Amino acid sequence: MLTSVLWVTIARIILGLTPLITLPALTSSFTPEWYGVWSQITITISFVAPLVGLGFDTAVIRYFATGFDNKENIRDFYSLAAFIGIFSLVLILLATIASNTFSRIMFSSSELKLYAILTFIYVMAQGLYNYVISYFRVTQSMRTYAMFDMADGLLNALIMVIVPLKFHSVAGMVTALISNQCLFVLIFLIFIYRNIGFQGLSLANIAKYLKYGLPLVPNSLFLWLVNSSGRYFLTHFRGLADVGVYAAGYTIANTMTLFFMPISIVLFPVISKLWGEGKKEKVAAQITAANRWYLILAVPGAFGLSYLAKPIVDLLSTKDFAGGADIIFVLTLANLLYGVYQINLYGALLIEKNLKLTGFFAMAGVLNLVLNFAMVPAFGLQGAAWAMLCSFLFLAAAVVRWAKSIINFHFDWRGTGKVLLSACAMVGALFLSEKFVHLQGISYLIVEILLGVIVYGFCLLATRTVTKEELLSFRRS
Repeated sequence: MLTSVLWVTIARIILGLTPLITLPALTSSFTPEWYGVWSQITITISFVAPLVGLGFDTAVIRYFATGFDNKENIRDFYSLAAFIGIFSLVLILLATIASNTFSRIMFSSSELKLYAILTFIYVMAQGLYNYVISYFRVTQSMRTYAMFDMADGLLNALIMVIVPLKFHSVAGMVTALISNQCLFVLIFLIFIYRNIGFQGLSLANIAKYLKYGLPLVPNSLFLWLVNSSGRYFLTHFRGLADVGVYAAGYTIANTMTLFFMPISIVLFPVISKLWGEGKKEKVAAQITAANRWYLILAVPGAFGLSYLAKPIVDLLSTKDFAGGADIIFVLTLANLLYGVYQINLYGALLIEKNLKLTGFFAMAGVLNLVLNFAMVPAFGLQGAAWAMLCSFLFLAAAVVRWAKSIINFHFDWRGTGKVLLSACAMVGALFLSEKFVHLQGISYLIVEILLGVIVYGFCLLATRTVTKEELLSFRRS
């Protein structure tokens, strides 16, 4: 598992650094209002894409953990892809007919209906991409997964730099991104065909996958409410300019996904296979280790990102987006809790009782709506950020408790306390260094990050949160 995590981690680190290039290009090419339009497109895609996917990307990992050695699995894989494609086309047709309505919902204006239609086309491309790339997770071909995902992400980043700087067109950028996603879906299908062939199409088993996948769809939609609905409230109560500023801060805070995405991408296929083999003790050990290492890596990242928020925003955007720095602390903590939820969610998904999870997601979503409605009109960006943090706190606590009742894994509270103390010591060192470090811009950030890594690493070893033996074992792996 460590080798797989390493490949995905490398890819995610590279992709996680792309905002260092794309954010300056976007914020210098677009006004806060137009950057707000782009932000609304991206969060709408994150809302609708899970609906289009019907939970099939998770279902195939759960049911195809043994691979594609039989014809039925091969036939079902292609059949589910075709089902997603047809369903997507129906949604695009509906979005085109009701483009004025969708435009008013997304942008609080009926004059941007072209962008509403482009959004739903992008949804189809993204939904197919998310499903087809799951093949590499099923087969645990994580090196290939990482290389393809990184290539797609880097090309997307290139588009998000070149098109805005040269053409200053959100529509042109979205069209190019759609084309790139479609290209990679085609490449994936050719690659998969060469590896497993084609056994025709059949809907004979569709009910099984829908029974597992459909209960996950509301989960994704409620999760979207927690993660992104604040921007819709900002659109209608404060305007697209505030959405643009919020999105700039969120983009920086969202780099926290670097710490949990590599683990979560690899974890579910591994524990699904172990669960299917009846090795429940090993499943518990994997989740325990995943939680421990996630917090060791993510907590200092959250503390450091929050402390350096203002110089990062100043470096990556224009003065029009400076307000984004004020919400990075809250959004970073929210994303930290998002990682805790995501890792432990997979333990809960091992049993086919997804409706209870749906209840947790629904409560978190409703909580977020109520908080946004109460706080955004009065507190603007801060209201949306705090609504997201409170909702993720509830969701993470509920999912961890439910997963522990299923797997009975160990959560290292003592080790977590040591991690928090080490991170506080790191921030203290950064604060004291202000008297001696007289640099600005990228030089200042590099020096502060290196100092933070050194101090935090020393504290981990001094408190024996991590031992030298563990580091040597990791190196040998």
